[in-house]
Amino acid sequence: MSLSRVDYPKDLLVKGRLYNLTVYRDCCFKCAYCWARLPFFSTRVKKGKYDPVEKARKIPPCNTVLISFTSDPYQGREKEERKTRAVLEVLIKERDYDYDGRILVLTKNPMLAWLLDRDLYGWGTWIGSTLISAHTDRRIEPFAPSVEERLEALKLFSDADVDIFVSIEPIIPHVSDDIGYLLSQLAELDTLRCVIFGALNYYKQLKLPWKFTKKQLQKYYLANVPNWLYLCKELGIDFYVKKELREYFFTVEV
Repeated sequence: MSLSRVDYPKDLLVKGRLYNLTVYRDCCFKCAYCWARLPFFSTRVKKGKYDPVEKARKIPPCNTVLISFTSDPYQGREKEERKTRAVLEVLIKERDYDYDGRILVLTKNPMLAWLLDRDLYGWGTWIGSTLISAHTDRRIEPFAPSVEERLEALKLFSDADVDIFVSIEPIIPHVSDDIGYLLSQLAELDTLRCVIFGALNYYKQLKLPWKFTKKQLQKYYLANVPNWLYLCKELGIDFYVKKELREYFFTVEV
């Protein structure tokens, strides 16, 4: 089982080593910014037999497992297939009370996670969601649950004392302008442990409603990200800025 290359903070999220486990090979949400849909990433989960439960059994204990970074683990098909639940049950069963690892579930459908698997969360199993703005933009996330539904589900988990993390990535000009308001909403979640900020990657290859240059992205990030980080500090939110976003503060390309 190979280690994950996802840039997550060791002090806030990751215990031990970080492993990425993909449950479903494809994703029905079809988000416009998803780099996993690009042809040169399509071989990450190769054709042929693939059993995520067997993959879960091979992950060494006392580490952190991220489920899953390349497709959503709580698509509608999970209601019938229950692959994500099977993976979680294996990972949890392998732990004992001395377990020092962590399970991070990242989904745009935390409400389905709540409805199907709320009994599996807590005790080191965290729920996370991707939010790129405080409003739903169907040009960018055509089939994902609305932002309002995601926030409602995170509130349910928070009230149940389940640890939460939020991924604000990719930050997209024209779409992410209201992140400050989003942060004020997230601050109301008592069990929010970390907010992750990330850049828009592969913007030249993605089919977005707008075209950007690196210089344009840098100008937007320089004008907004520092304000959002300052707001995080004011609101008492722990945060992490991923490497790809940090690089915009030190380099420029015309």
